[in-house]
Amino acid sequence: MVKVLQVSASVSPLHGGPSEMALNLNRAMRAQGHAIQLLTSDNRLGPDEVRRLKAEFPLGTLQLTSSRHHLAEPVRWARWLSGALSDRSIVHIHGFYLWQTALAAMLSRAKRVPYVVHCHGTFEPYQTQQSRWRKAVFDWIIGRRILRDAAGMVFDTEAESDIATLPRGVPRKRTYVVPPCPANDMVPNSKSRGLDPGAPVILFLARIAPVKRVDLVISAMPAILRIHPNALLLVAGLD
Repeated sequence: MVKVLQVSASVSPLHGGPSEMALNLNRAMRAQGHAIQLLTSDNRLGPDEVRRLKAEFPLGTLQLTSSRHHLAEPVRWARWLSGALSDRSIVHIHGFYLWQTALAAMLSRAKRVPYVVHCHGTFEPYQTQQSRWRKAVFDWIIGRRILRDAAGMVFDTEAESDIATLPRGVPRKRTYVVPPCPANDMVPNSKSRGLDPGAPVILFLARIAPVKRVDLVISAMPAILRIHPNALLLVAGLD
């Protein structure tokens, strides 16, 4: 049995795939008999969502800290982490350019508990160009050391790992590709949905939000249909 501590800044659906992935990973590892705890925040969770999570996750597997009083929140995280790290085998940190990541990595190193950083697309070329100066300051102060001291970096696909643009001075070693744990209702079944099994399928899987630019995929469909008349576009996501 492995004793894992997950750290995720949020599990709100409004924060997209990483939130769902952290929850699904917790479910999957508990189903395999491992002891796993998830430290996160109630940030952007509604009362009904909080009640649902607390009802689903057994006591001790999900720690929802209060996001009220922002100055006190890091203190609450530090206190909880200091106690939880005493009997953990490894720490799984979701996300990177966050104070939660820095705090979890710093305390894990102090307690001599190995940790991995789950990148969630952070180092894809497009993402590295967003808020470049803020990220450069983070990297200079602590980011590079976090990655150099990590037991590994987790990517969701080989493609993400291949194109990742890591901060300068961070070696490409100890990288792992771990495909996401899908929810049961997200497994595609062409027969049950009445789809042509031989048709080319374009799948857009993300939040239905302007920032994800689903409009670009839709606007490209006429050009695609001129070449592949039976092509199908599937759009799936929250919001």
